[in-house]
Amino acid sequence: MRVSTNQVYANRQRLANSRLAEYVEAQNQVASGKRINELSDDAPGALQLLRTKSLSRAVTQYDANLKTGKDYLQNTESALTDIDKLMDRAYTLALAGANESQDSESRSAMALEVRSLQEQFVRLANQRGSSGQYVFAGQEHDAAPYQAVAGVLNFTGDQNPILIEISHGNVLRVNSDSHATFQEAFGALEELRVNLESGAQGALSGVSIPRLQDANKDINALRAAAGTGINTVNRQEDFNERRLEDYAKDISDIEDVDLADAISRLQQAEVAYQAALQVSAKSFQLSLLDYM
Repeated sequence: MRVSTNQVYANRQRLANSRLAEYVEAQNQVASGKRINELSDDAPGALQLLRTKSLSRAVTQYDANLKTGKDYLQNTESALTDIDKLMDRAYTLALAGANESQDSESRSAMALEVRSLQEQFVRLANQRGSSGQYVFAGQEHDAAPYQAVAGVLNFTGDQNPILIEISHGNVLRVNSDSHATFQEAFGALEELRVNLESGAQGALSGVSIPRLQDANKDINALRAAAGTGINTVNRQEDFNERRLEDYAKDISDIEDVDLADAISRLQQAEVAYQAALQVSAKSFQLSLLDYM
């Protein structure tokens, strides 16, 4: 069967193009360090790579959410810890004021200290996070939520929860619904101040002391809830760190190239391409002689 010159030339050209494609692919793998640069390099592997990278990005976003949540929870716990100490001091003053040995001048000095405690309480109730948000304000966190007016603690925030997604389908509330507890605690401080100023010894022992005890229990309950939230965030962060390490390994196993092997294949592809060019060149020279 006679083979035409055009057929020979076309076959040699296809061979050279095929070898060139292999050579370029090998060059790309060595240059990028990646085995998969395009979907056509390994379609099943590329799809698995896309899925794994998508999962890794989701976990990275969860970690960003956790960072935001931890900021809320840590600032909440810090403020509540200071409020707890403040309330403990108020309780100590109530016990001292109820003692019969105290005179009116001493109780007046205690009342002044309670007023100072009230001012500290308002500052702590308006605690801010690292982004400037008021952590006890609910979703209205751009303005200070608490103001003391005539011995009453007014709340101008809202009671809406701040929720973060910490894993697929799993959300965590990171703000504290504290306004009722804060208003009661502040009211207990105001009552203590008034009773100290008036020297109402019976009211100090029979009303102020039990009311302060109850308020402090509620403060500690909020503090414990914040601590539990921080522990949840820490556990999830540790879990996510392990997941990201696993995903990074999976991605590397799928995507990364064995550099020594890639260089060897590049050298082989270059030799094969050069050989194909030489064969094509010789075939083209022969085809010209046919016409002479």
